[in-house]
Amino acid sequence: MLCALCLAVLIAGGATKEKGKEPRILAGQSQTNFGKYEIRPSEDPMVINGQELETYELSYENASKPIQIGFLKTKKCKTFILRNEHFEIEYACEKGVFGVKKISKDYQLIPSTRNEAVLNLSQYYNQRVICQNPTSKEEILGLIACFYPMLIKEEYLASF
Repeated sequence: MLCALCLAVLIAGGATKEKGKEPRILAGQSQTNFGKYEIRPSEDPMVINGQELETYELSYENASKPIQIGFLKTKKCKTFILRNEHFEIEYACEKGVFGVKKISKDYQLIPSTRNEAVLNLSQYYNQRVICQNPTSKEEILGLIACFYPMLIKEEYLASF
């Protein structure tokens, strides 16, 4: 149900293109305490194993700092690595199923103990499968913007 609501908000909020300017900006309502979000290409690329990833910046109206999203496409999977100074997590689309995963050791920068302290486990398990067969990168980014805030334990929300 929430997946459909967030998708409707993404479509209504729209992927907008500022007149005469690249890049594309995605904007919408997260339906969480973080409020409205914007996703835009980042000027500071995420680097994984020496490779610069296609990188986005996710910001919310009620969060103090943006989250960096790195996009990594392999033969089997589309992986979105979300990172800020307090927390990192992965969202992946594999075999037509899109959902959250704990950060792979290959991509991890933040100690597991800190990630585990911040992670809302019940939401993590609820988000293991968010939807099937998402159609575009924009749809996936919109879903991430709507679901990500729920992964943060309430006592850590003020840090974000």
